[in-house]
Amino acid sequence: MSIRRTAIAVVVILAATFALSGCAAVYVHVASPLGVGECDSNPVTLSVSQNDTGDSVTIEYNGPMDYSLVAYQGMYSDSRFWDMNSTESSIFNYPAADDTADYAINAIDIDSAPWTQVSTGVELIRATYEGSIESFVGGLDYNQQDFDASGVVADKILPVTIAVVCSDSVSSTILSSPTIDSDNAIDGYEVAVAQAFYPNFMYVDPPTVTRQQSISNGVRGRMTLPADMADALPGNIGPVSVDMSAVYIGDSDPFAPPTIEKPYSLRDASLGDLWFLTLLSAIMGPGATTFEIKGDNSLTEPMTFEFYGDNTKPETGYYLVTISVGEDVDNPEHVKLATAVVQYSARNGLTLTGLSKPAPVEKLASTGSDPNAIIWAVLGGLVVLAAVFLRPKRRKGQTESTKAPSDLKE
Repeated sequence: MSIRRTAIAVVVILAATFALSGCAAVYVHVASPLGVGECDSNPVTLSVSQNDTGDSVTIEYNGPMDYSLVAYQGMYSDSRFWDMNSTESSIFNYPAADDTADYAINAIDIDSAPWTQVSTGVELIRATYEGSIESFVGGLDYNQQDFDASGVVADKILPVTIAVVCSDSVSSTILSSPTIDSDNAIDGYEVAVAQAFYPNFMYVDPPTVTRQQSISNGVRGRMTLPADMADALPGNIGPVSVDMSAVYIGDSDPFAPPTIEKPYSLRDASLGDLWFLTLLSAIMGPGATTFEIKGDNSLTEPMTFEFYGDNTKPETGYYLVTISVGEDVDNPEHVKLATAVVQYSARNGLTLTGLSKPAPVEKLASTGSDPNAIIWAVLGGLVVLAAVFLRPKRRKGQTESTKAPSDLKE
């Protein structure tokens, strides 16, 4: 891999290290899943969503005015990926780049701009934030920008969880070496509900392969990035760095509807689940199969790629692919991440397929379980691809310009 592409690859691997290292994260107890719960028998709801380019977030809290919102860098999913329970949220240590046992909790001031409030009843409010993710994270009392350049990178890539605490006296604090209970969660610290956002992560069409041909240990060809990904970056971006990595996920169609025998699918995967899977790809991608951009990088022009094995052709089947695009500097000002799937065979070459944004799901009162659960478990002490439960919908079509090696020669 060239030095030019290393900057972006480091961003992904850095985030992967934070997320998956056994000593880098513990859990926070969440009383109720799905952003719907209660404090002292009073209903509270929380919703968090981000825009298509992953740089703006909308947060809405509904409930009594005398409860608090907090934010911390960590993950939450109602679909229970990575073998988490539906009432657990991970939290990264602070600072994430150090091997510490401290965890930062940020109190959110919903009484000040850019937050807005409206009364919805006696002592009930709807508090809303809509604005830049970068500004939100930069405004936290404890953020990674307090440290070196790697901290700035972490702020631009690590997920952030928003949560409701059933108290009006919460302040920003560092939980220094707290007691960890048998569930690997912080003992004595619980939030009522939680939701998360994932900076700079996008759903996009797959890269367009315009030509490809077989080589001794795989495929060589030309491709262009999806237009949405290029358009999401600012016009004044410096030299472009593009990185792709792949991890084998099996020989059966990962988009097939779930069954009892195979209770997982990549149909309509949530951003949180794709974020985890992208990290898996980032860690395991540099192994037996390599997806490498060769030569000049570009947001709009065709780039040469090679998809190859160490000493032989890649295994027939499906691969999860990480796409990272950003500036070619040590501290990227802009990074966009996306996930795609490669289907490969020595006979037909590779075909890239994008992942569809899931349809909105109505949030009902919590029942303590989620029948459409996504579960990815830990493998080999660091990561393991286990099983995923996802909501079936429509598979995004394969790009028309994808060609087999027999169709086009370079």
